[in-house]
Amino acid sequence: MILIPLLMAALSVFILVLALASDSRRRRTFLLFVGAVLLVCDLLPFGRIYNTATPKDMEFPKTPGIEFLKKQPGKFRIMNVGPIMPNSFAPFGIEDIGGYGSFYPSRYGEYLYLARHGLKASMPEKYSRWILFDAHLSPLIDLINTRFYLSPTGVNLNDPQLELVYEGEMNIYENRKVFPRAFFVPGFRIAGSKEEAYKMMGQFSREDFTKM
Repeated sequence: MILIPLLMAALSVFILVLALASDSRRRRTFLLFVGAVLLVCDLLPFGRIYNTATPKDMEFPKTPGIEFLKKQPGKFRIMNVGPIMPNSFAPFGIEDIGGYGSFYPSRYGEYLYLARHGLKASMPEKYSRWILFDAHLSPLIDLINTRFYLSPTGVNLNDPQLELVYEGEMNIYENRKVFPRAFFVPGFRIAGSKEEAYKMMGQFSREDFTKM
């Protein structure tokens, strides 16, 4: 593996020295052209091996669980519970409440933090690059149209609110208390600040969200 690169380096140095020592412009141009050809011959095989090619159907393989989700009617979102790679379902058009994990608004990060930790936990100054979830259930999670909870095999979500609807390479649970993507309510309440709004939201039950 080392002999060919050493030979290419030695030839390049030799050609460069000849070009610099040559008094003839025509000969110098020819030597530089030979050096450029040598460089191309060195880079092309390296690039062919370095940049591997993968069949398109293997880059984002559709598993039976993904096919199950794609067949579900209506608009809905999912939530990954446990060690499932963030952004795994974006190529298939399946909406994750974590969004694109590397880029999300700070207000949405605060909303999800409130949904997961409640009012007793103070908001952190900085948020992680990835939004990771546990099996915590909250009306705030139901409110954002989280219809399915996904967990790895061996991680069981035992809660009467969740129904196991698919079991295979992953477990898929349907949320019985999910809110639709959009709905009407008969009233509203006004919060004087963001902190007050979060306090109200953190105290609301599912029934409260259907009223205001």
